[in-house]
Amino acid sequence: MTDKKKKLALMAAFSAVALIAIIFTGLKSEMALRLGDPYNIKIQGYDPYDPVRGKYIMFTIDTSKVRTSEDIGYAQSRVCYVTLVEDSEGFYVLDEAFLEKPEGVPYLKTFMRNYYDGSYFYTSPFDSYFLSEDISLNAETILNQNFESAYVTVRIWNGTGVVSGMYVDGRSIEELAAAVG
Repeated sequence: MTDKKKKLALMAAFSAVALIAIIFTGLKSEMALRLGDPYNIKIQGYDPYDPVRGKYIMFTIDTSKVRTSEDIGYAQSRVCYVTLVEDSEGFYVLDEAFLEKPEGVPYLKTFMRNYYDGSYFYTSPFDSYFLSEDISLNAETILNQNFESAYVTVRIWNGTGVVSGMYVDGRSIEELAAAVG
Protein backbone atom coordinates (compact mmCIF):
# COMPACT_ATOMS: atom_id res chain seq x y z
CA MET A 1 0.00 0.00 0.00
CA THR A 2 1.35 3.39 -0.93
CA ASP A 3 1.67 6.29 1.49
CA LYS A 4 -1.19 8.09 -0.20
CA LYS A 5 -3.50 5.07 0.15
CA LYS A 6 -2.48 4.65 3.81
CA LYS A 7 -3.30 8.28 4.53
CA LEU A 8 -6.67 7.99 2.77
CA ALA A 9 -7.49 4.80 4.69
CA LEU A 10 -6.50 6.42 7.97
CA MET A 11 -8.58 9.51 7.19
CA ALA A 12 -11.58 7.34 6.24
CA ALA A 13 -11.26 5.34 9.48
CA PHE A 14 -11.00 8.51 11.56
CA SER A 15 -14.04 10.00 9.79
CA ALA A 16 -16.05 6.82 10.40
CA VAL A 17 -15.20 6.84 14.13
CA ALA A 18 -16.14 10.53 14.42
CA LEU A 19 -19.42 9.94 12.61
CA ILE A 20 -20.29 6.98 14.84
CA ALA A 21 -19.55 9.08 17.96
CA ILE A 22 -21.85 11.87 16.74
CA ILE A 23 -24.63 9.43 15.85
CA PHE A 24 -24.29 7.62 19.20
CA THR A 25 -24.60 10.88 21.15
CA GLY A 26 -27.71 11.84 19.21
CA LEU A 27 -29.22 8.38 19.67
CA LYS A 28 -28.71 8.51 23.44
CA SER A 29 -30.60 11.80 23.62
CA GLU A 30 -33.36 10.55 21.32
CA MET A 31 -33.74 7.36 23.37
CA ALA A 32 -34.04 9.44 26.54
CA LEU A 33 -36.74 11.60 24.93
CA ARG A 34 -38.73 8.62 23.65
CA LEU A 35 -38.20 6.05 26.41
CA GLY A 36 -37.25 8.15 29.43
CA ASP A 37 -39.47 8.83 32.39
CA PRO A 38 -40.35 12.51 33.02
CA TYR A 39 -39.13 14.34 36.13
CA ASN A 40 -39.90 17.97 37.00
CA ILE A 41 -36.91 19.88 38.39
CA LYS A 42 -36.85 23.51 39.58
CA ILE A 43 -34.33 25.72 37.83
CA GLN A 44 -32.23 28.84 38.18
CA GLY A 45 -31.04 30.60 35.04
CA TYR A 46 -30.74 33.32 32.45
CA ASP A 47 -31.30 33.76 28.71
CA PRO A 48 -28.22 34.05 26.42
CA TYR A 49 -27.73 34.00 22.68
CA ASP A 50 -25.47 31.64 20.75
CA PRO A 51 -24.64 32.82 17.21
CA VAL A 52 -24.47 29.23 15.95
CA ARG A 53 -27.39 27.63 17.80
CA GLY A 54 -29.65 30.66 18.19
CA LYS A 55 -31.71 31.68 21.21
CA TYR A 56 -31.92 29.48 24.26
CA ILE A 57 -32.53 29.73 27.96
CA MET A 58 -29.56 28.61 29.95
CA PHE A 59 -30.29 27.46 33.48
CA THR A 60 -28.73 25.75 36.44
CA ILE A 61 -30.00 23.13 38.81
CA ASP A 62 -29.13 23.27 42.48
CA THR A 63 -26.43 20.68 43.14
CA SER A 64 -25.32 22.12 46.49
CA LYS A 65 -27.42 19.70 48.53
CA VAL A 66 -26.21 16.51 46.85
CA ARG A 67 -25.06 14.08 49.49
CA THR A 68 -21.88 12.19 48.73
CA SER A 69 -21.75 8.49 49.42
CA GLU A 70 -18.73 7.34 51.39
CA ASP A 71 -17.25 5.54 48.40
CA ILE A 72 -16.73 8.67 46.24
CA GLY A 73 -13.21 9.33 47.54
CA TYR A 74 -11.03 12.34 46.81
CA ALA A 75 -10.22 12.22 43.08
CA GLN A 76 -10.07 15.62 41.39
CA SER A 77 -12.75 14.71 38.84
CA ARG A 78 -14.70 11.57 38.09
CA VAL A 79 -17.90 10.24 36.61
CA CYS A 80 -20.62 9.60 39.15
CA TYR A 81 -24.33 8.84 39.27
CA VAL A 82 -26.63 11.19 41.19
CA THR A 83 -30.02 9.90 42.29
CA LEU A 84 -33.21 11.96 42.22
CA VAL A 85 -35.87 12.06 44.94
CA GLU A 86 -39.22 13.79 45.07
CA ASP A 87 -39.50 16.74 47.45
CA SER A 88 -42.54 17.89 49.43
CA GLU A 89 -43.72 20.10 46.53
CA GLY A 90 -43.72 17.25 43.99
CA PHE A 91 -40.50 18.31 42.24
CA TYR A 92 -37.43 16.17 41.92
CA VAL A 93 -34.10 17.18 43.43
CA LEU A 94 -30.63 15.74 43.09
CA ASP A 95 -30.05 13.62 46.16
CA GLU A 96 -26.96 11.40 46.50
CA ALA A 97 -23.88 10.63 44.37
CA PHE A 98 -22.48 7.15 43.77
CA LEU A 99 -19.60 5.72 41.74
CA GLU A 100 -21.71 2.78 40.55
CA LYS A 101 -25.08 2.99 38.79
CA PRO A 102 -27.82 2.75 41.42
CA GLU A 103 -30.59 0.22 40.91
CA GLY A 104 -34.32 0.87 41.09
CA VAL A 105 -34.16 4.67 41.39
CA PRO A 106 -33.87 7.47 38.80
CA TYR A 107 -30.34 8.75 38.37
CA LEU A 108 -28.29 11.07 36.16
CA LYS A 109 -24.76 10.44 34.96
CA THR A 110 -22.62 13.48 35.72
CA PHE A 111 -19.16 14.61 36.83
CA MET A 112 -18.06 15.25 40.38
CA ARG A 113 -15.21 17.60 41.11
CA ASN A 114 -13.43 17.72 44.44
CA TYR A 115 -12.33 21.05 45.91
CA TYR A 116 -9.27 21.39 48.11
CA ASP A 117 -11.41 22.04 51.19
CA GLY A 118 -13.07 18.61 50.81
CA SER A 119 -16.32 19.91 49.31
CA TYR A 120 -17.72 18.66 46.00
CA PHE A 121 -19.26 20.21 42.92
CA TYR A 122 -21.51 18.27 40.55
CA THR A 123 -21.96 19.41 36.98
CA SER A 124 -25.47 19.41 35.60
CA PRO A 125 -25.90 17.01 32.67
CA PHE A 126 -28.16 19.59 30.98
CA ASP A 127 -28.23 23.36 31.14
CA SER A 128 -30.18 24.83 28.24
CA TYR A 129 -33.56 24.88 26.55
CA PHE A 130 -33.81 26.10 22.95
CA LEU A 131 -36.60 28.42 21.84
CA SER A 132 -37.92 29.92 18.65
CA GLU A 133 -36.29 33.29 17.94
CA ASP A 134 -39.66 35.06 17.70
CA ILE A 135 -40.72 34.25 21.28
CA SER A 136 -37.37 34.18 23.05
CA LEU A 137 -37.45 37.77 24.36
CA ASN A 138 -40.97 37.28 25.73
CA ALA A 139 -39.87 34.01 27.35
CA GLU A 140 -36.92 35.75 29.00
CA THR A 141 -39.20 38.45 30.41
CA ILE A 142 -41.68 35.88 31.71
CA LEU A 143 -38.93 33.88 33.40
CA ASN A 144 -37.41 36.96 35.01
CA GLN A 145 -40.80 37.93 36.45
CA ASN A 146 -41.83 34.40 37.56
CA PHE A 147 -38.57 32.67 38.24
CA GLU A 148 -39.60 31.13 41.56
CA SER A 149 -42.27 29.05 39.78
CA ALA A 150 -40.14 27.97 36.78
CA TYR A 151 -39.11 24.37 36.20
CA VAL A 152 -38.08 21.98 33.45
CA THR A 153 -39.30 18.52 32.65
CA VAL A 154 -36.39 16.18 32.07
CA ARG A 155 -36.75 12.76 30.51
CA ILE A 156 -34.20 10.33 31.93
CA TRP A 157 -33.18 7.02 30.40
CA ASN A 158 -30.14 5.03 31.58
CA GLY A 159 -28.64 8.09 33.27
CA THR A 160 -29.01 10.34 30.23
CA GLY A 161 -31.21 13.38 30.86
CA VAL A 162 -32.81 15.48 28.12
CA VAL A 163 -34.91 18.59 28.74
CA SER A 164 -38.29 18.04 27.09
CA GLY A 165 -40.07 21.19 28.28
CA MET A 166 -39.86 24.38 30.34
CA TYR A 167 -42.79 25.59 32.42
CA VAL A 168 -43.93 28.46 34.62
CA ASP A 169 -46.81 27.65 36.98
CA GLY A 170 -47.61 24.51 34.99
CA ARG A 171 -47.85 26.28 31.61
CA SER A 172 -45.25 25.85 28.87
CA ILE A 173 -42.91 28.77 28.30
CA GLU A 174 -43.75 28.69 24.58
CA GLU A 175 -47.48 29.05 25.31
CA LEU A 176 -46.91 31.92 27.75
CA ALA A 177 -44.44 33.74 25.47
CA ALA A 178 -46.70 33.42 22.41
CA ALA A 179 -49.66 34.84 24.39
CA VAL A 180 -47.64 37.95 25.29
CA GLY A 181 -46.54 38.61 21.70
